[in-house]
Amino acid sequence: MYSCDSGYSLEGQSRRQCLADGNWDGAPPSCRKIDVKPWIVCPDNIKQDLQPSKSTADVSSVWKEPTSNVKQITINPPEISSSYQFPAGETKVEWTATSPAGSASCAIYVTIEDVTPPTIHNCPKDIFETSDHPKAVTWVEPTFSDNVKVTKVDKSHNSGDTFQLLETNVLYEVMDAKLNRASCLFKVTLKRPPCHDPDGPLDGTKSCSNYGGVNFCQVQCPSGSEMYKATALYWQCNSGVWQPTETIPDCVVSVKKDPNTPCEEGRIEMTKVNFVGSELHCTKCPKGMYKSSAKDCSPCPVGTFNDQQGQTQCSQKCPPGTSSLPGAKSSVECKAPCPPGKYSATGLGPNCPDCPFDHYQDQAMKTSCIPCPNGTITVGKGAKSLAECGTKPKVTIDPLVSNIKEKESVSVNCYASGTPTPTYKWTDLIDIPDDFLGKMSQHILKNADGDVIGSRLTITDATYENTGSYECSVTNTHGSEKGLAKINVEKVIDFGGSGEQPS
Repeated sequence: MYSCDSGYSLEGQSRRQCLADGNWDGAPPSCRKIDVKPWIVCPDNIKQDLQPSKSTADVSSVWKEPTSNVKQITINPPEISSSYQFPAGETKVEWTATSPAGSASCAIYVTIEDVTPPTIHNCPKDIFETSDHPKAVTWVEPTFSDNVKVTKVDKSHNSGDTFQLLETNVLYEVMDAKLNRASCLFKVTLKRPPCHDPDGPLDGTKSCSNYGGVNFCQVQCPSGSEMYKATALYWQCNSGVWQPTETIPDCVVSVKKDPNTPCEEGRIEMTKVNFVGSELHCTKCPKGMYKSSAKDCSPCPVGTFNDQQGQTQCSQKCPPGTSSLPGAKSSVECKAPCPPGKYSATGLGPNCPDCPFDHYQDQAMKTSCIPCPNGTITVGKGAKSLAECGTKPKVTIDPLVSNIKEKESVSVNCYASGTPTPTYKWTDLIDIPDDFLGKMSQHILKNADGDVIGSRLTITDATYENTGSYECSVTNTHGSEKGLAKINVEKVIDFGGSGEQPS
């Protein structure tokens, strides 16, 4: 009887018999070395946060080598080892086991998360200046740094821009490659000097002077005109505030009302204040307004204007592509509205900053932007719809490792969170033709409400060659993430039904 040592197979007859003539029958067998088809199983993926002061990460404390039935194993990229310093981002590490019978590969992902936002240096303090008219305002620009790299800097205004006579937010936003963000916000407040000459009146003049530290303005309307609904005969300023109003009403054509006769068409009944009391007048509506009732005028609606007094409607419309604020008095006030994704203090141009990060505006001519709900974010500035608010997907694999035998079936689920709903794709990381593998299929998973929550990979009639890693890639508008599942298929040995094995 013949047998071979472990690792060798017998070729030829396992038994020979000594014949009567003293010779052995048949030919002596031989032992051939068995070339085992290799298999390899990778360790788990590695995820680690990058330290704030570092640009690379040491993963030696969690690094593990793959297991295999052969000793000849190579790694790609070849420079990677347990002491390798991994950069921020995702690095694919692949091992290949090789023998004369073939090769097998598996892979993991080493993900180094950059969770540290950039640093902003020397963010300016709030700026307060006075001026009688819009003016340029300057400041020292802030600087930025990051433990990896600053990839984008956005700002709502530049130093040296012209600012209006109001409070304006100036926003710097800086971002790194992993969308970590930091911001610098300060205000530029430009206001008139204390007790500046008040605005108005249109179609009239004013004479202002100072007596005893108090500023006074007297108004002169042309003959046959009066201030529209004025509640005082002169304006005074004390402690920086004009009384009775900040703006002097316009002068409008006005005549004393006949007690027995109603006001003529296009005029309203108005009370005029004088030194001895008051009297009723029949008055035209000011420019920018129209007669809305017998005793009142209303501002012209958005997109219209009146450049004449005494109008009963606002028939003058802004040119195509422009609009106006209520009460516009001339076509000069018609400006292009801020489009969706932008805003301004008036909702009109020409200066319309983008909506900041994590905000959107789906309508035109708006004075503010809408915050994204429920902690969602945008990937850039100027978002034009709620659909641009979302979150990067996060992947969960269940189970991470499956152990089956040949001809059995196995299913692995890939779940992901993220807004908007991500798409799923399974890919095998086995470099073997499909004809040698079991049948693979993918099916979308939904919850009771019909919402997509994941994807299922199913392998039926698995073969030994199905042993390896399977990648689930999940993607939406805010990013992508991958997860790996491992499937180990135990080989079933068929001895041909003889019931005997070489020994």
